[in-house]
Amino acid sequence: MNSKASTSTAQASKTQSEEFDLVILGGGTGSTIAAWTFAGEGKRVAVIDRKYIGGLCLNTTTRLAAFG
Repeated sequence: MNSKASTSTAQASKTQSEEFDLVILGGGTGSTIAAWTFAGEGKRVAVIDRKYIGGLCLNTTTRLAAFG
């Protein structure tokens, strides 16, 4: 077994499961708004995204336009 696989297994065994009322896949603008809306109503919300919460526009395009 390689060290990367054994590290993943060790991390997985240390994590505790959590329960959420809503799990949103994708962290774009719409997802973020939905998460804030449901969390404001007292729901437990998880947002899962590969890289950037807030979406590509918020994290890259806007920065390029603002800072050149």
